[in-house]
Amino acid sequence: MALSDNDLKQIKEILKRDPSPVEYYIFDAMWSEHCSYKSSKPILKRLPTKAESVALGIGEDSGIVRFHNHDGESYCIAISHESHNHPSQILPIEGAATGVGGCVRDVYCMGADVIGVLNSLHFGVKNGSDNFFVEEIEEKVIQGIADYGNPLGVPVLGGETLYHSSYNDNCLVNVAALGLIKEKNIIHSYVPKQAESEPYKIILFGKPTDSTGFGGASFSSDTLDEDNKETNVGAVQVHDPFLKRVFVEAIKACLTYLEEESIEIGFKDLGAGGIACATSELAVSGGFGVALDLDKVLISDPRLKPEVIACSETQERFAMAVPATHTQAILDIFNKQFQIPDLHPQAGASCIGVVTKEKTYKINYQSNIVCDLDVATITTQVHADRYSQPRIIEKEATINAELNKNILLEDICNTYLNSKLNASKRYVYRFFDNAVKGNTVIYPGEADAVVIKPIPDSKTGLAVSMDSNLYGNTDPYTAGAYAVSESIRNIISVGATPLALTDCLNYGNPEKPTVFFDFEQGVDGIRDAANQLSFHKSDPIPIISGNVSFYNESKQGNAVVPSPVICAVGKIDDIAMAKTSQVFNENVTLVRIGKRYEEFAQTQLEPYLSEYSNVAPQVRFDQEKKQNKLVLDLYKDNLLESCHDISMGGLWVSVVEMILGERGKPFVGLELDLSKSTHILAELFSENGGYVIATYNIDAVKQRCEQQQIDNDVIGNTISNKQLRVKTATETMQWDLDDMSRQWNQFNP
Repeated sequence: MALSDNDLKQIKEILKRDPSPVEYYIFDAMWSEHCSYKSSKPILKRLPTKAESVALGIGEDSGIVRFHNHDGESYCIAISHESHNHPSQILPIEGAATGVGGCVRDVYCMGADVIGVLNSLHFGVKNGSDNFFVEEIEEKVIQGIADYGNPLGVPVLGGETLYHSSYNDNCLVNVAALGLIKEKNIIHSYVPKQAESEPYKIILFGKPTDSTGFGGASFSSDTLDEDNKETNVGAVQVHDPFLKRVFVEAIKACLTYLEEESIEIGFKDLGAGGIACATSELAVSGGFGVALDLDKVLISDPRLKPEVIACSETQERFAMAVPATHTQAILDIFNKQFQIPDLHPQAGASCIGVVTKEKTYKINYQSNIVCDLDVATITTQVHADRYSQPRIIEKEATINAELNKNILLEDICNTYLNSKLNASKRYVYRFFDNAVKGNTVIYPGEADAVVIKPIPDSKTGLAVSMDSNLYGNTDPYTAGAYAVSESIRNIISVGATPLALTDCLNYGNPEKPTVFFDFEQGVDGIRDAANQLSFHKSDPIPIISGNVSFYNESKQGNAVVPSPVICAVGKIDDIAMAKTSQVFNENVTLVRIGKRYEEFAQTQLEPYLSEYSNVAPQVRFDQEKKQNKLVLDLYKDNLLESCHDISMGGLWVSVVEMILGERGKPFVGLELDLSKSTHILAELFSENGGYVIATYNIDAVKQRCEQQQIDNDVIGNTISNKQLRVKTATETMQWDLDDMSRQWNQFNP
């Protein structure tokens, strides 16, 4: 168990007695950082979560934002955003797969149909013969995601893959799942008020409860000790997507029955903390208690102890609070109509308890009361005092950047092409079925964001992007703000107006004041970006779902780069207007939108510099907002041929991707004329937010930029020759595009 001395002291003060063995394990799970958010909850209150567009905000299994009215129905998008970091480091296939499974279950529990999954994957860096395992972890994480999403029939729409040595001991696997639901059909993650006037029972259905994942919540809430292999492996769950697919169809039939009968229910998936977490949260969120009988739980082994039955994290399980008068009908849907017990030994649905007006949490096992607590005690009364240790963060570049001696500009350009950070990621997403539902419009790698058409018979598109960066060690505030700004730029690059954000906040040990300061700064950066970059006159871009993952550090104290991950979703009125990043035609003019700055700390250029200011790429909200609005206006007026944001790798990587396209198959060449630039390093490699747009109507674009006082520059034109030529004030560099394509595709099989 991971309960601290302070936790144990609080528990005994509250109970005025020693907990029972089962109660100890319930507290261990429910008071873990993973379940309780005891360190982060006060800080998370700073985030903007409310807006007119929010149908269901923070606090339930998924957040829901209103998307589009069609045929008299209000369609919404449900989003869950979670992490599965520790499990993926220990058992990469199972850890990544169950990370997807948990996120998907969160969306199904809202009554939504899952329409896609995204992932943000952060891996270590192999150094010669050292750290050979990082490549194995990467391969198996990718396999785990594919092993779950593909057979379940859910498209893996995209995401990002980053590499940094701080992830050698702690990979990060963050997943977001999206679902489509009519607003009138939203189901809540709590016992409905109707339970005050009629009896409600708790139904558990899915796989039989076993010992897998026992202790998983506390395992994910402590520093990772890879020497403790037996305990670590036991804390990782086991996935079964084929069984889940049957459960999904059974859930749909069940929800149809509930809608026809006008029945209100509470519905949660079982993840961290298992039965104890799901049932206590169902009860306390509705203002009720619950009484459970563990003898009614379908189990895989009669030797399981009560604490294991209560707290294990067996996958593919759900809990429902339903009216007693309809309990048998719902059991019959699972057990008889879909014959769940015939699909897997001991699987099925059973009634394991009742909802009580007394706000207590009681568990019976073999005719003995093994748990008797106030339900609020295990769900809301935990707290942890955390302290910040501020540090000085440079915000203004005062030194002109200079390259190390004997480093040529062309060498840096080639190094960028050879880096896994910038190269084609088809070696990742080629394993994923991203078209299984037949509604994908823009695919992974074709643009900054993926676009789908979620509503049948509607031309409205949904754009999604997931983003993070490596700036957190130098400027944790900028790490949060930049993640938001980049994710927003990515969906704007395909013509989408931002609707909502979700976050997954990955940090080290919150008990360390330096780490907690980084966490606070990251949250503040996200807050300010969500407020300042909104186009709404009074509302922010709301954050509707999220997750905090602490203790991403090894026993040796090696913590990950502060890694806030953001998922942005946006709306495109007509999918016919969405464009990919690639430029297909000759005589198209490329324009750089957004001023370049010599802010290179933690960028890819930093290792090649002898002189520079220790300033990470700053987010200038006023400039970004004007640039974002400009691009959307250019889309509306049909003045764009293609668009790409400027972020990691700077303008150089952006133009390479625009010419090579998703497959590395160029249709045209490009001449870049940067000879007037007096700061060529900033022009090519600055990662400050901006865009490269391709247009035939340069006069109209320039006029818009000047009217809105937006820094811009014509940087080149497409040509018929399959070459990329870059002219600076002192030299001309040239690449054959076939050779460049081979470099860019080198990690693809």
